[in-house]
Amino acid sequence: YRYLFSPVAANGSCGDDFFFPSPATGATGTFAYCMDLAGTARVRIYNVIGDIVAKLEDAKPAGAQLSLLNTARLAPGVYLYRLEKDYGGGNSVRSGVKKFVVRH
Repeated sequence: YRYLFSPVAANGSCGDDFFFPSPATGATGTFAYCMDLAGTARVRIYNVIGDIVAKLEDAKPAGAQLSLLNTARLAPGVYLYRLEKDYGGGNSVRSGVKKFVVRH
């Protein structure tokens, strides 16, 4: 099936990164983001007291990307995440802290 959301804007450029659906009610949720160059995308997911509860790390090409998170193993509640795009050679971009909700 097709996603209703895409990290690609109508003009073909990528938009801001985001998590969907929020609240996540199924077994998976998706991080959507754009890589400026080929590199490594790292997502760190934290609970509200700052403990890391999940990590994703994927080598990705340039362009619009999706990374899946197994939300079935997360307790219901609010989670925070930070996305880092590492392009190598000390060239990396880190997002601000964003949040999403899990509801089973």
